[in-house]
Amino acid sequence: MNSDIPRSPPPARCRPPRRRWPAFGWGLVPLLGLLAPSAAARLWLIVLVTLIGLAIAGLLAARVAGIALVRPTLRVVIGSGLAMLVTAIAGQRFHVSGI
Repeated sequence: MNSDIPRSPPPARCRPPRRRWPAFGWGLVPLLGLLAPSAAARLWLIVLVTLIGLAIAGLLAARVAGIALVRPTLRVVIGSGLAMLVTAIAGQRFHVSGI
């Protein structure tokens, strides 16, 4: 390899994106639901806080991608909400609910 040739920086599309928020922080959002006083309130607060976190994540993803905000955000929230519903039904059906 010839080290005398100056190297130019890679084009912008090859650079890794900058991280502005730690990825592990988003996983802690549903834990805010544990602040509720009763078990029933805890369940609904966890679901609500999780859906709000997913809406924020959908908005941020759409914003970064430079596309319209509403449809992708609704897709994330509705799809994730349905996934949580199916998981809750399966948990109740097989008596393995965690809350």
